[in-house]
Amino acid sequence: MEKINTENILYSQYYTINNQPWSEYHTDCEAKVLVLYDEGFLHLKFFVKEKQIRARYRETNGTVHKDNCVEFFVRFDNDTNYYNLEFNVLGNTKVAYGNGRHGREELPLKLIEQIEREVSMLPKSVNGQLYIEWVLDIKIPDFIFINNKQKELSQYEIFANFYKCGDDLDNPHYLCWNTINTENPDFHRPEFFKKLTFNK
Repeated sequence: MEKINTENILYSQYYTINNQPWSEYHTDCEAKVLVLYDEGFLHLKFFVKEKQIRARYRETNGTVHKDNCVEFFVRFDNDTNYYNLEFNVLGNTKVAYGNGRHGREELPLKLIEQIEREVSMLPKSVNGQLYIEWVLDIKIPDFIFINNKQKELSQYEIFANFYKCGDDLDNPHYLCWNTINTENPDFHRPEFFKKLTFNK
């Protein structure tokens, strides 16, 4: 992946993914994301620290949420539909569009392949406890958002949530940036998306 030229960055902001709305899935996993925007691209850089790594799903639009996974759900302006972009620890990707969990339209594979991804991973020991720190750097061309191409992304109001999950890990967990008020884990809840605010 080409190194980001920070001189071209229009907006940037860190978001900490640390809300755990469902107490039965408690974890000491740590996650945050740096969001950068320049004309034509949205950059997401996820930083994750956790104990277990699982990476079984290799196909595009597969069930990557069962592995160590980070996710970005986003809608623009008053669009009632939203995109879910999901990435496992290998950078394998799922992207779809719709107005709820069911009946979502997966984006074409050739389009998803335009998303650049780069992963780094480093084991560390803290007080005798082994952790894995991994970083997923993602560069998303704005044409990925094929149903919202009327204007530049910077001209939209952007509502989103960031997630960290791992459904099939020994200790399944469900973290979010903006908390979700539901009885069971459910990321497909756009009513809990929050407006993104970027620093110039």
